[in-house]
Amino acid sequence: MCDTKGNWILGFNRFLGVCSVLEAELWSIFEGLSLLLKQGFDRVLICKDCLEAD
Repeated sequence: MCDTKGNWILGFNRFLGVCSVLEAELWSIFEGLSLLLKQGFDRVLICKDCLEAD
């Protein structure tokens, strides 16, 4: 996760086992928001840059 200037502020990882790309993206949003709330952040903008290939 980055601040408004693009500087890295927090990262995490988690073993998900077998799951879809959508499930992995949703888990990352959930875990990221949980961590940010614990760190005291109260305003968050979520931006994802994943593209689905056909």
